[in-house]
Amino acid sequence: MNKLRLSLLATGLSVMQAEMEAGKAKPDVFYMMAWRRCGSKELNPATEGFNCGFAGCAIGWAGKFIPDFPFTHVKNGCGGFQLSLDGELPLTDDYYELGYYFGITDKEARQLFDPFTYECPNNIGPIDVVIEINKLLTQGDLS
Repeated sequence: MNKLRLSLLATGLSVMQAEMEAGKAKPDVFYMMAWRRCGSKELNPATEGFNCGFAGCAIGWAGKFIPDFPFTHVKNGCGGFQLSLDGELPLTDDYYELGYYFGITDKEARQLFDPFTYECPNNIGPIDVVIEINKLLTQGDLS
């Protein structure tokens, strides 16, 4: 398990939650139900601030919080976006690749990043993902 990468993501998402609660960022900047929202701007981890057009999910924001995050988003044939390592070809199994990157199983990656593993998939906030990351870091699994 790469605790540093998971901790960096949890810390960044905690800051995002605080910004949202303080009214400095709109709640819709974090949206777990899709990798990218339609009409969103290009993903650019160097952009300052929380209103920069990032993908709304935890993985979409990871490039902002983890300096070596290698994934980008590419358009797929359906007009949506998928994760990519080379910027051209989409991954065939997002959760396997994310698990490998974070040093966790693909099942654990799915539990962290798949909205349908959460109790209320349409209402997931950054803090919900932080709680799950912290469980994984402290307990060693998400059981």
